[in-house]
Amino acid sequence: MKTTKKTRLATAIGGGLTILTTLLLAGGSAQGATPTFCTNVIPAPNGLAASQGKLYATSQLNGLSQNIYSIDCAGGKTTFASLPALSNSPNIFEVYLAVAPGGAGGFPANFLYAIRGNKVFQIDLLGNVVQFADFTAEGVPPTNIHDGITFDHTGAFQGKMIVTFETGGIYTVDHLGNKALLRQLSPQASNVTEGPDVAPSTFTSAANKLLVTQEGVNTIWAVPSGGASQAAVGVPAIVEPESVHFVPSNVCAFTGTQAAFFTTHYNVDSIYYYTLADVSPFIGDALVPRESGGIKAILPNGTVTDFDGVTNVTHEGSTFVDCVIPPPFLDGRMTGGGSVFTSSGIGQAPIAGSIRVTHGFELHCDVADNPNTLEINWDGGNNFHLENLVSASCTDDPNIDSGHPRAPFDTYVGHGTGKLNGVLGATADWTFIDAGEPGSNDTAAITIKDQNNVVVLTVLTNFLNKGNHQAHRDNK
Repeated sequence: MKTTKKTRLATAIGGGLTILTTLLLAGGSAQGATPTFCTNVIPAPNGLAASQGKLYATSQLNGLSQNIYSIDCAGGKTTFASLPALSNSPNIFEVYLAVAPGGAGGFPANFLYAIRGNKVFQIDLLGNVVQFADFTAEGVPPTNIHDGITFDHTGAFQGKMIVTFETGGIYTVDHLGNKALLRQLSPQASNVTEGPDVAPSTFTSAANKLLVTQEGVNTIWAVPSGGASQAAVGVPAIVEPESVHFVPSNVCAFTGTQAAFFTTHYNVDSIYYYTLADVSPFIGDALVPRESGGIKAILPNGTVTDFDGVTNVTHEGSTFVDCVIPPPFLDGRMTGGGSVFTSSGIGQAPIAGSIRVTHGFELHCDVADNPNTLEINWDGGNNFHLENLVSASCTDDPNIDSGHPRAPFDTYVGHGTGKLNGVLGATADWTFIDAGEPGSNDTAAITIKDQNNVVVLTVLTNFLNKGNHQAHRDNK
């Protein structure tokens, strides 16, 4: 967004928003997709990023641009992380966000990255913030307002991060923070270079090229990985293109909803979304939210059409829900124990015929870390003793809060070998979940087989009757 308009809108936020929202939807969608209201808990919403179960937003409002909020469409909002304070704060910044996909690029999957001014910050799954890249030496001023950030999901740019600045600089950044200038576009501030995304190979008019917007000159540029040439995309020109978002082939929905593509309606303090049904017909196309209203779609051959017909909207940040599967964590361990019953679906109370099973453990997410201990006892003196932890997977379920101490995971899935009643060759498989304090919502699922591969104990997922599971960061 251009600075003059941004400043005016930022100072106009206040009363009358319900009327503005009603008028916006009354004007509605003349054709194409219709947005669904999500939330208005963020004033002047600017940057958005989403993984399944986590939706993040920033505010462009004066004095709030250091905060990254975790939000939902039910009115929930918490401050997930805060960027370092600025010497010239409060000030107005466009803080954009991107979720790391992991994989070939080497970035930790599902970590959040934020660009503000001339710096990029890394935010881990617990909200801890570190500075990741500084572009002061590249001549980008700290007061730079308009930025852009994305990750290459295609491999055309080696899975790197790509950032843009209002001065026209486009850079790639690897997972170690090493920077390289990809292209220098026209540096006029009115051109406002932002909104980057990498085209898939099926996008024939600009296959595997980086598309970036310059809203001030109504232009979208396509830049190859070599950065040596550029070509305009889209005929006729799209007026005030804010950003580019390629519809992925594996479109995902936000947990518990059909929301697939979130976008800010900056001028009415609101965030809306489009559903899986809305975006699925556009797989492989580029969606281009406009600062002056409506979202256009660019087809692979370069043809421009309407995605929606909404008017009177000022779009800022937009994002698809990232489908990355949460990776296993190695930097953690789980301890604790307690008792469960062999029947499932009964809460913490035993029923007739069920067997009490007690367990105690200390288990690391990295099988190479020691100690790894597990003892399981049941019914008349039967016992399993873990001798060797064979495999482990520690993951974070977005619907579970492990409470304190804060840990990067809540679910431990393990497999190991050991002794059953003193006889070697037995195996055990288990899933232990830490769902917060005091432990009554923690669960366990256990299967034990003897040396002949015969199942001797099965505990379907059940709440602890007594005890507590506790996820930790590793104590290395």
